[in-house]
Amino acid sequence: LSPNPQSPGADPGAALKLLDELKNLSQREQVLEMAIVGTAQTDPKAALALLSQLAPGSDPPKLYAYIYSARVIQNPEEASAAAYALPPGPERDQALQGVALTWVRADPKGALDWVLSLPPENVGLLINMLPMLEQSSPQLAMANIDKLMGIPDTATHANIIKWYSQTLGQSDPTAAINWLGKATSGADYNTAIANLINLLSTPNQMVSSDDNGRVDTLVNTHNLQAVAEVLKNISDPTARATAIGTLASNWSKTDPKGALAWANALPDTDAAGRGTALVSIVSTWASQDPTAVLAYMQNPPNAAALLAGAATITKALAAADPQSAFTFAESLPDGPAKDQAVTSAIATESKVGLAE
Repeated sequence: LSPNPQSPGADPGAALKLLDELKNLSQREQVLEMAIVGTAQTDPKAALALLSQLAPGSDPPKLYAYIYSARVIQNPEEASAAAYALPPGPERDQALQGVALTWVRADPKGALDWVLSLPPENVGLLINMLPMLEQSSPQLAMANIDKLMGIPDTATHANIIKWYSQTLGQSDPTAAINWLGKATSGADYNTAIANLINLLSTPNQMVSSDDNGRVDTLVNTHNLQAVAEVLKNISDPTARATAIGTLASNWSKTDPKGALAWANALPDTDAAGRGTALVSIVSTWASQDPTAVLAYMQNPPNAAALLAGAATITKALAAADPQSAFTFAESLPDGPAKDQAVTSAIATESKVGLAE
């Protein structure tokens, strides 16, 4: 519901005169609502007075949002106090929402200070303000992160953790990881770390064109060596292993050789994450250059870890070049890994053949 220049709401006086001619109660209520909205733009207090003319029980709470939003533009402190003084109920809730969402656009700090001063039961106002606050005033939100972390709503809490760690991580990833270690634990910590590393290492898609048309190219503009250094600050072994896997996956999409050099240099304390990373990198590389992967796999570092993932590597090879997959599988030493690799090559080749 908003005033239209061609509607009675654009001329509240004309709308009010029209009321006397209307006998149909539904039409009368609709015109009166439009008059209230129109009046609120210039005289919110007069619009509030018009509410008394609505039929009993038809007092739409949404009108309170319009009226008190307009009052904020004139005097936010007065509007917020008046809205809060309303009797508890949907009208009061809508008035407070109107104040909060209008105030935060015009004066983020003033709006945030006001909402934080309210009793805890008004936390919904802060939750609804957060997306605008994070987008338009990130520094203000970051400066009040301790207060925002006090929000008891679980879903909002998770969103704040993700937003803050990723915003901070773009300028100081080490500080972001250290903060996550203090602010989160368990699965929340692991998820937040994985999200952060993914943000810091995901390649970008660059679109260009040549004589044949559109060309999509993946380009990684991140300093992946710096991200790799940041991983050393992750104290939880499970979170670090997950982060290693995330970085390996993203790095290998644009520079598999560089990713391999990094993964092979990981210490034995990261053996589990290293093995998963190596298999991921080689598998991605296999889809790009099967011949190079065959040559690399003849005598690779950390051969045991790669042998354990032979079926995964074979599947990637088979999707790109079935013959390379069989050549690789047959070159493996006899045992379960070879059997699984051969099975993977046959199964993948069959799926590719059916697809064609």
